[in-house]
Amino acid sequence: MMKTILGLVATISLMLTVTTPAADAKTYRADGYILRLSDTMLLLRTPTQDLEVMRDAKTKVSGELRKGAGATVIYDKAAGQAHATEITITPKKS
Repeated sequence: MMKTILGLVATISLMLTVTTPAADAKTYRADGYILRLSDTMLLLRTPTQDLEVMRDAKTKVSGELRKGAGATVIYDKAAGQAHATEITITPKKS
C-alpha cells in the first residue's frame, strides 16, 4: 500500500514538472534584412548568418513586411526551430 502511494506521488510530481513551462526560456534578437518571406516563415540575412524564422498569427509585426526591408526579429526556440514573437521593420543599415 505504501509503495502504491509513493509511486502515485512520484508520478504526479513528474507530470507536474513536465507540464510546467520552463523558467529558463530564452528569447533571442536578430538584426538584418529580409531575403525571403511567406505566410509562415522569413529568411533574415544577418551580418553573421542567414536565419530562417517561423512565424504565425501570434507574431506581432510592426511595419510592412517585404523583401529587402531591414528588420529586427525577437524569437525563441522550440525543438531547435526559431519562432518569431515580434518583427519590427527598421531602416536598412548600410
